[in-house]
Amino acid sequence: MCIFLCLYQLFKEIKEEKRAKLAEAAERRQKEAACRGILDVQSVEEKRKKKEKIEKQIAESGPPPQGGLRWTVS
Repeated sequence: MCIFLCLYQLFKEIKEEKRAKLAEAAERRQKEAACRGILDVQSVEEKRKKKEKIEKQIAESGPPPQGGLRWTVS
């Protein structure tokens, strides 16, 4: 009876260790996938903020005046 109990506990420990390793691997893959292709996250954030600032300035300035550029085909 002790043999079966010991084997059960051993199997349970191995199963828990495997589950923990799989969970760690899944978290690592998610982190890698989240920043795949982006080497410098801070510079990307700065560029995004700069772009938003420019778009905000354009929106606040209003529509362009009439009589702007025209396409001519000859």
